[in-house]
Amino acid sequence: MHLSVHAPPHFKTKPPDVVYVKVGESVSLPCEAGGTPPPALIWYKDNLPLEESRTVQILPTELRISNLRQTDIGDYTCMARNREGTVTTTTKVIVAGPATIVLPPRNVTKLEGDRAEFICEAKALPTNVTHRWFHNGVEISQLSWLETRTTARGDGTLFIAPTSAEDSGKLTCEVTNGIGTPDTASAYLSVEYPARVTYSPTIQYLPLGLSGVVRCYVQASPPFQFITWTKDRRPFDPNATPGVVTLNNGSLLFQRVTHKHQGRYRCTPYNIHGTAGTSNVMEVLVREPPMYTMKPKEMYQKPVDSEIKLPCEGIGQPKPAITWRRVSPNPNSIADGSKLPRERAMIRGGNLTIRGLKKEDHGRYECVLENEIATLVTSTLLLVERTTPHAPTNVTVNTSTVAATLTWLPAYDG
Repeated sequence: MHLSVHAPPHFKTKPPDVVYVKVGESVSLPCEAGGTPPPALIWYKDNLPLEESRTVQILPTELRISNLRQTDIGDYTCMARNREGTVTTTTKVIVAGPATIVLPPRNVTKLEGDRAEFICEAKALPTNVTHRWFHNGVEISQLSWLETRTTARGDGTLFIAPTSAEDSGKLTCEVTNGIGTPDTASAYLSVEYPARVTYSPTIQYLPLGLSGVVRCYVQASPPFQFITWTKDRRPFDPNATPGVVTLNNGSLLFQRVTHKHQGRYRCTPYNIHGTAGTSNVMEVLVREPPMYTMKPKEMYQKPVDSEIKLPCEGIGQPKPAITWRRVSPNPNSIADGSKLPRERAMIRGGNLTIRGLKKEDHGRYECVLENEIATLVTSTLLLVERTTPHAPTNVTVNTSTVAATLTWLPAYDG
């Protein structure tokens, strides 16, 4: 006697409900079933029987699709069937794409202390989008002074509360779902605040008989409109005071300093939001400026390989520092001390000595006399002889249809 027990099919292995893929990739969908008699496996795509092709392989325990194309996207159903019944399982094959920002942040202007909001909405498949925010290129999570005042919602919206002046700058949102290159979008935050004094030096000096400046160190957003001054607790109007000019930065320029300019000054800056307050008292003292006791001549001529000594001495209270610097031959450049021939140059007591003169030592030098009261500059020209001619300067070419005109300024002939 033979007893045969039949059983309906059941799945031993099933593919996941959703599979994310990229076009051009390969994907495997496992499907294995048991039952008595052994069930047959039949695959369907979008409810239609699936046939094998060059890129589609139906194997006993899985379905393989290589070089996936857009037309391969859809619902794949694995059916296990025998005489006792049928079971099915369906998998969605979806093209995965990188996160894309669909609603970028916008530029925001806020008054200091208000709350700023920046939207950064993104879409992606899969939808596991993560957001990161940057301030001037640095991730906010690394900026302790800013991170404590920021919160971010799950949808990527960033809040800064309360805003502070240093928050102004470029805010960048970065989104990714792990596929492709992260997408970014930026906006600018401008935090405005009343004009304020950032620094009030206890003492400022003015050089007697020279021009001098009393500074009011100001920050403002938007820029300050005007600054009011007091001297010895009384209003001081520079526009009504001969020889005093208000500079663009709000500081006071005394064109020729006298003892009457000494006093206790305070400044108060204003912009469209008003003022954050008045500076501390700044004691302005008039003192004798430093003076040269010895200057270099206007010009020196020395042969190559010789030695030159350029004298420069001065006095003053406080004692002035004496430095030398080389003047760039380019008239649009400033003096550049790094161009001194350091290995052959020596400064002692303010005097500059250069040994073993070379052609490149030819040029103009400046002696700077400086202390807290004033900075004075005197210059001299050093001509190094018995060398080859120097290159001409200001070379220009003017062309026409038939000719070219070349002009230049001759340089030292050596």
